[in-house]
Amino acid sequence: MEAMIRVEASVRAYPNLRQMAEILHVPKSTLSQRKLMYEPVGNEKRYRPRTVLEQALRYRRRDLDEVGQELVDHAQRVAGAALARAVQAEVDTALSALAEEPGEQQLEKLRREFDLMLHQMQEPDHRRRMRELFGRGLTPEAKGRAAVAPARAARSGGYG
Repeated sequence: MEAMIRVEASVRAYPNLRQMAEILHVPKSTLSQRKLMYEPVGNEKRYRPRTVLEQALRYRRRDLDEVGQELVDHAQRVAGAALARAVQAEVDTALSALAEEPGEQQLEKLRREFDLMLHQMQEPDHRRRMRELFGRGLTPEAKGRAAVAPARAARSGGYG
């Protein structure tokens, strides 16, 4: 039982989505669109150091060592020195694993993510959402030009 409490407490030292976005220097909305593994803590989602470091590797806004140190500093602030040492151990393990992961394996992960994104973009619902998101930002003049282009293409027999 004590080990379970200790694990639960160390999970509380992990960052939530907003904190992870701040550590990585990327918008929260960028991370929220990803299907990231998380640890549930009450109503919050907490992200393991390995997950945060993988995203740091993906977005390349900060050095992995800086991100690792920021994770330890975060744990120190929110949970104290004992849990910060546990997070430090997890960061070290994750950094070692990421350094040893072959480039081909990393490339395969990126290919799978790219294939998934392409699949999602081809769903009919995706196109509707994009029109809703980006159609709102168009000026009346731009909307007029956008409406004229398909009409011209239809008259000429295509876009080419």
